[in-house]
Amino acid sequence: MKILYIIQRYHPAGGGAEISIKIQAEYIASRPGYQVDLWTSNALDIDALWDVNKAKVKEKSEVVNKVNVKRFRVAPLLFSNNLVNKGLRFILRRLPSWDSKTLSTPPTVFGMLWRALTDRTARYDVIHVTSSPYYILFYIALKLAKRTGAKLVISPKIHMGHKKGDLTYQTYFKKESVRFYQEADKIIVQTYAARNVIIEFAKEHGVDLPEGKFVKSTMGIYPSELKGGDGARFREKYEIPEDMPIVFYIGAKVSGKGAFNLIRAMEKFWADGGKARLVMAGSHTVEFDKFWERVSPETKKKVSLLGFIDEQDKLDLLDAGDVFSMVSRSDSFGISYLEAWFYGKPVLGCDNKIMREVIDDKVDGYLVPFDDLDGIAEKIKYLLDNSDVARKLGKAGQEKVMKKYKWEDQLKIIDDTYKSLVAD
Repeated sequence: MKILYIIQRYHPAGGGAEISIKIQAEYIASRPGYQVDLWTSNALDIDALWDVNKAKVKEKSEVVNKVNVKRFRVAPLLFSNNLVNKGLRFILRRLPSWDSKTLSTPPTVFGMLWRALTDRTARYDVIHVTSSPYYILFYIALKLAKRTGAKLVISPKIHMGHKKGDLTYQTYFKKESVRFYQEADKIIVQTYAARNVIIEFAKEHGVDLPEGKFVKSTMGIYPSELKGGDGARFREKYEIPEDMPIVFYIGAKVSGKGAFNLIRAMEKFWADGGKARLVMAGSHTVEFDKFWERVSPETKKKVSLLGFIDEQDKLDLLDAGDVFSMVSRSDSFGISYLEAWFYGKPVLGCDNKIMREVIDDKVDGYLVPFDDLDGIAEKIKYLLDNSDVARKLGKAGQEKVMKKYKWEDQLKIIDDTYKSLVAD
């Protein structure tokens, strides 16, 4: 069986969607009877999906763990100029056709589009594309599936925001996306909440999506690969005293994931006499750099601002940390919660429909409204002041992740989905 994955970025680029597709693609490629190709952009930084001056990966075709990876240039030829690139997308967005609106989304991987439309050797049994709101990729996948007869699988990885109609919701729920859901053979979601909101959204635009079109497969962990964290080593490397509690965050530093709010909440925590070091690991963004310029020198002294850290550093941080906080309105699941739970840490997440299905409030963590800075600060203080409660929540999370969220179980669902589609 021949499978094609299409995704906006790929390893070494980091991110939840990127990690999950890498794990899926490599698992499927290791199975007997499969051949796996993967098309992606050459963006390394997330900003490079729409800013042509940001870091990119060298364009090349390579085989990585049996996956045939092909990278397409984000902004080819004339579109390598930011003004031209953004101007084109601005014009396309305002044209009346469905095609133009869809093609207005980043990344401008026109080389990938051209290959999908013209390459007569590109034939697949299943095309699996992710993720919202990069609908140009959905368009490419749909066109190639229509031309070759392949089954189309979509993993939208929608971000629901913290309330219906907010900016995040508007970004991920655009009218033109409904056609992709209608045309897909299967839609893979990570929560029932995501399934329900997609069905509701499609219905608002006159399309009834049957529940049977949806498959639930979550993020997961490989326990053996998460072992080996050494908190003492992390503290020594980053000069954090043993008696200093650590509040930590792992993820892209963007406002939608709660990075800005966490810093502002910690300022309230410190102003109230709280004692802790804030450690933030993950890729930087232009948005965050501008925010960081406005942060006071006093606050900066209390924050260990790390970039994208290697795997061992991440494991050491998971072991060293006391409370994991990522009150994010822009997550479709959040693998970092699972990793924190594996190390027995309590977590803070956003009180929205998706996170209510991931985090059990007051059982293995706390759910807090996205922009409730006082609430975030209070929960962090409470957990640091009540280590018995923190241990209890972390232990519950640890038990849950070992019971429900192992990659082996989730990947079997993906494998079975492909087989059932081809069998039909």
